[in-house]
Amino acid sequence: MKMCMINLWIKCLRYEWSALRFKNSIKQLDKEVYEDYIPSSLLQIKQVAEELHNRFQYTPDNILHLYDAMDSPASCWQKAFGNPPLKDDCDGFHAALYWAVSFNFDCRLLTVVTSNIKDSHTMLYFKNEGLLHYVDYMYLSNGFANMGDLINHIQNRRYKSRGTEIVASELSYWDGNRWN
Repeated sequence: MKMCMINLWIKCLRYEWSALRFKNSIKQLDKEVYEDYIPSSLLQIKQVAEELHNRFQYTPDNILHLYDAMDSPASCWQKAFGNPPLKDDCDGFHAALYWAVSFNFDCRLLTVVTSNIKDSHTMLYFKNEGLLHYVDYMYLSNGFANMGDLINHIQNRRYKSRGTEIVASELSYWDGNRWN
């Protein structure tokens, strides 16, 4: 029953809730205004993540966000670069990074749900030259041949010492109007 509820939340309900919660958020920005921040290489992705981190203040979602609401990439980027700092949690940070990275890379938000639900986390996932990578704030992974290897790396890097396991994951994409 618990896994059924987890899957229902990460694959459906949080998208509906986020669309409702952030229905008035901006959905698009003028790319040319931020052209210098649009990465075209792995090194540039890392540099943009570092610059974004300088404009970010970790603020956990609260009851008004049902502890997991995802704003639009454009809105998160605008908050970080138009009126810093971006006050959000992991999904807001990585949604902002998604905005910049998505111009030149196939990317998604990757959410991992853990057995200890409070340790669940959202990162940026993207493909480069046939390999899968993820960004966890300022950490840029090496490339992985498949999703299983990438998830195993996250498990070992983030959760092995905490004694918790990844029990589910979800890749979310922005369709120009909402997360899916």
